[in-house]
Amino acid sequence: MSPVYLDHVPSGTSTRPIVHYAQLHDYDMEFKKFDFGNQDENIEHYGTAEPPAYNFENVQVPVVLMAGDNDYLADVLDVYALSEILPNVQKFEVIDITGFTHFDFAIAIDADKVVYNPIIERMNNSLP
Repeated sequence: MSPVYLDHVPSGTSTRPIVHYAQLHDYDMEFKKFDFGNQDENIEHYGTAEPPAYNFENVQVPVVLMAGDNDYLADVLDVYALSEILPNVQKFEVIDITGFTHFDFAIAIDADKVVYNPIIERMNNSLP
């Protein structure tokens, strides 16, 4: 399954989210919107020369954050920092299985047990 899955990564997206991800790395724990690369375009989109920060107060749904102990795309410390900023974090959990990476959330042989089943159980328990 992994070769088939990885042959299609990053299908369903353009290069813009990847560029934005790289930009976020440079912001040093600030979560700003996409930088179009010049002030005129930023002003056109945002009304400011610099991209504004996301307003996390707009996130009104309950949030559960999970990070793999070896996730190189969503580092545990970064996900923890996000958990401190978002207003409705119900749980922050590190999947502490040695070497659990970003892709393991989708392709690990035990993802059903450590990721999917707990998510489904949590959703079922929060239904009216």
